[in-house]
Amino acid sequence: MTPENADLVRAYRLFFSSPDGMAVAMDLMKFCKFRSPIASEKEEGMRQVFLRVLQFSQLSDEQLIVLFAGRMTFTPTEPQNERDTSGASAGTA
Repeated sequence: MTPENADLVRAYRLFFSSPDGMAVAMDLMKFCKFRSPIASEKEEGMRQVFLRVLQFSQLSDEQLIVLFAGRMTFTPTEPQNERDTSGASAGTA
């Protein structure tokens, strides 16, 4: 991943892990007809945009479940890739 992409992914993750970001994600999911059968190439393109947002946001499994269930409340979790970037396992010095 390039540094530019890493910065972009970080920005997506920070935004979409917030309550405002979750509201935007829910709106995009509806607008992009993510949960509807695909009837045209245009709708598939819209769905692909939403998938890119999800990919870059790196929401936790819990947050994705909340989003797909259409709920707005979730407990923000620490972004997955910022927990331990050293490669060392937890509990080692």
